[in-house]
Amino acid sequence: MSMKNTLGMQAVSRVGFRRGTKALSILAAWAIAEARAGHEITSIQEFGKFWRQSTATAYRDVHEFRLAFPRFDTPRDLLAVVEPSNPVLFAWSKKPGPKEHQVLALQLLTVMA
Repeated sequence: MSMKNTLGMQAVSRVGFRRGTKALSILAAWAIAEARAGHEITSIQEFGKFWRQSTATAYRDVHEFRLAFPRFDTPRDLLAVVEPSNPVLFAWSKKPGPKEHQVLALQLLTVMA
C-alpha cells in the first residue's frame, strides 16, 4: 500500500503535528478571507485586518505557515497552485459558520501536494 503525499502529510513531516495543523488552519483562514472578501488577499496586513488581528499576529501566523511550507511566501501563493488542480476543494459553503476553519482545514489535509 502506498501513502499519498498530501499537504497535511508534508506539513506534519516538516514541523510536527501541532505546527503542521496550525499551518493548514492559517491556509484555511486565508482561503475563507478571500471567499468572504470576494477578491484575493494580497498582503499579510490585509489578512490581519480581515480577521481583526494585529499586524504582528498576522505576521506570526504567516511565519508559522512558512515553516511548514517554505517554498511559499504567503498562503495565497500555495492556494494559487492548489486551487486550479482541486476545484472541488473550495466548493464548501460560503455561509459563515463556527466550524468553518476546522472543516476547511480537514479538507486541506487530504489535498494532494
